[in-house]
Amino acid sequence: MKSEFRFRPHHFLCTIGFEGKGYSEAFVENYAEIARTLRNTPEGDETIIEVTSGTDSVCLPCPNRRGAACESESKIRLLDEAHAHVLGLKIGDRLTWGEAKKRIRSLMSLEKFDVVCAPCAWKKAGLCEKALLKLKKSGQVPPLALLLILALFPMTVRANPFTEIEARRAALRKTIVGKTKAPPAAKALKKAEDALENEEFEEAIKAASSAEKDAEFADHAFALKGAASLQSAEVAISDSEWAKAESDANRGISAWTRVNESFLYSPWNSGSAREIGRAELDSALAKAKRKSGASAVKLFEKAFQRLTLENGTGLIRPMHLEAYADLCLHKKTELCVAWLTKFANQYSKNSSESKTIGKKFPQIIEAGKPTFANSKITIGYKQKDADEVAFDAVFPLIVEENYGKAIDEFQKFLNEFPRSTHRFRARYWLAFSLEKKKSSGDAKPHYEQLVRETPLTLYGLLAMQALQQDPAGRFKGSASLLIEHDSAQTPIEAARLYRVRKLLAANADRFAAMDMRALRARDTAPGAYLLWLASLASSAGSHLATFSILSDLIARMDESVYTAAGLDLVFPVVEWPMIERLSQAAGVDPYLALSLIKQESAFDREAGSTVGATGYMQLMPFTASDVEPDVERRELLDPEINIRIGTKYLKKLLERFKGNVALALSGYNAGPSATDRWVREGRASKSFLEYVEQIPYKETRDYVGTIYRNYVWYRFRLTGERITGTEAFWPTGVKQSASAANAPASPVPSPTPSFTPPPSD
Repeated sequence: MKSEFRFRPHHFLCTIGFEGKGYSEAFVENYAEIARTLRNTPEGDETIIEVTSGTDSVCLPCPNRRGAACESESKIRLLDEAHAHVLGLKIGDRLTWGEAKKRIRSLMSLEKFDVVCAPCAWKKAGLCEKALLKLKKSGQVPPLALLLILALFPMTVRANPFTEIEARRAALRKTIVGKTKAPPAAKALKKAEDALENEEFEEAIKAASSAEKDAEFADHAFALKGAASLQSAEVAISDSEWAKAESDANRGISAWTRVNESFLYSPWNSGSAREIGRAELDSALAKAKRKSGASAVKLFEKAFQRLTLENGTGLIRPMHLEAYADLCLHKKTELCVAWLTKFANQYSKNSSESKTIGKKFPQIIEAGKPTFANSKITIGYKQKDADEVAFDAVFPLIVEENYGKAIDEFQKFLNEFPRSTHRFRARYWLAFSLEKKKSSGDAKPHYEQLVRETPLTLYGLLAMQALQQDPAGRFKGSASLLIEHDSAQTPIEAARLYRVRKLLAANADRFAAMDMRALRARDTAPGAYLLWLASLASSAGSHLATFSILSDLIARMDESVYTAAGLDLVFPVVEWPMIERLSQAAGVDPYLALSLIKQESAFDREAGSTVGATGYMQLMPFTASDVEPDVERRELLDPEINIRIGTKYLKKLLERFKGNVALALSGYNAGPSATDRWVREGRASKSFLEYVEQIPYKETRDYVGTIYRNYVWYRFRLTGERITGTEAFWPTGVKQSASAANAPASPVPSPTPSFTPPPSD
């Protein structure tokens, strides 16, 4: 007998059910050969398989593999643990395929199968259940001709667009990293990152401690120790283990203080004060619970002051306020009453924070917010720029269908404001009006100019649709050569970029992304160098940095962006299998969810706003708890939990607005009440585009329009489908009216303040 394969525990059952489907062409080819050897050859039952906990024979070519782990490692570990328990497997065990089949046949009942395979997205396909039933009935897994065909003619399996995108991403990463080697400290950071992902906090701190000995990576090591300590403290708080919570929080204070004081040029430095404040809150809470009232009060007030200066009071949670208010009741001081009054005035009357304060100090809430005499306050009002005022004055002509006058006024606008930020809007509506007046020949040059000058904006896309052009047609240029150096590059920048490549070589992407966020492109840098920087940032997963750099290139009219490689940078496909699965479970179009996540967080799983919006879908804690009451704030940083709750919330908005995606998106960004008001005002009485143009908030107007643009491009890139209209966002069969806005609907939580839209175009 010969040792042929290594399997993670759940892959034993997967191999019984495999029928030639998978995550990529290479994955299917590889798995088909494994399954053929085990199931279709005489020596298959005698083949030895070793049980392993990391990348195995099946995983090697999988596009979801990240080093020795899976992109969804936490879920895969649950599958492995459940399968190992049922089948009596331990890491390092060696058994034949025949022995494995006997264990599955005798130990894996259908009831157990339903439980252990519940997290698996493939379960609903029914392949494993069908194969398990056959094995129990006959004792054998029948050979499949398909597997022989796949083994002999693997290219008959056609790669899907997602696989091709993943392959290009992997190739770009390989080019970026080149021959750079991963030093031990970078590998230790990766080990620490993996441990933190699996909430193995002490293991994460231990690994980070070894990395801190290398001065080049020490700031990353201390930041990870601080993050692990804080997460450990929050777990201890949820378990009411107050001594441990205080110890962990103090360890977090120490680590983040080291970052703050010793690493002035670290990308972590700018946020270190907020993290210290957060750790001080948790330490003070633990002290209060341990009856150390005096020291708890001092530490609370120190944290309040620090977070106020850092615009981080959104980190103060009701449980912190409750503990502080209790201490204030016990020993009332002017300072503690002043802090509680400040917070009561800061939050809305119905917020959980205000209610918490009101339970202890009702007189503060009853007093209401202070009013000021108008004569003693000077208020500066921001006025619209002249070009925006001019556009707003012309657009009602479109609503009134007065296209003749609109043509004259939009042409006048373009003559008066040739460099206006609204020039693309004006040119599109000029062309639109010309078409409506049956002057399509006159409209065409304007559409062509939009496609030529701004193909990545909403208006460039609308122009492509009007011209019935292939979206990829404008992006068929050859990829530019990438230049890794800039003569004006500072020594700190050069060192940091080299560090990024070392981190990428170790698959420590979280730290590489952090380094890229801190870099700023210069106006004088050559385009080829900026494109290399954008590619490096994308490889690190720092997509917001990528979008920012690309925005500079686009502003220069640099043609290097308008290539297939440029599209990969502008429209990255991140966590697609997870987004697709969770969106479908919530009843939401997965391409819509992908498009929204790009706009909300630029695929930054740790994105956070000053008011507390968190994660991929920028969920506010109170919004998340309205959707899933038991969710904890720290869990919102878990991509799976964040997307699951975010898509459920989006589904509620879609139901409230009767399937109208545009209204649901404006509700997601500005709040459903604001959207209701705009509907009542008649802004949504006609078409998608007329509604978008009449949204009074610029951020929301850009938000809805840009997500539509994202949606069209993602549908095209992942399915090949060319969307030629706006029906997906504006159902033609549903009339939007004031009565619709007031119609009964399923309750929707308070609005989720949006992350500032990334400058992706």
